[in-house]
Amino acid sequence: MVDQKLRKTLAGQAHRIKPFLVIADAAVRESHLEAIRSQFTTHELIKVRILGESKDTIDAAAREICEATGCDLIARTGHMAVLFLAKD
Repeated sequence: MVDQKLRKTLAGQAHRIKPFLVIADAAVRESHLEAIRSQFTTHELIKVRILGESKDTIDAAAREICEATGCDLIARTGHMAVLFLAKD
């Protein structure tokens, strides 16, 4: 679990990062999860653009990604989700 101080620091660092993946219709597929897991092998902090009709569908897709990959949702602003997975 990420504490508030680290969350704030990571959210600031995320401003420089471009999203590497776009998920259409907030439909998270296994291929998306594989790409995210692969990205986490080289990066701790990533951005994903989730296109959806409402905030609730975007939030649900972000939660699904976090549950499937074990990462933390640092921030979700609009269609952008910032995800963090600490390297061991």
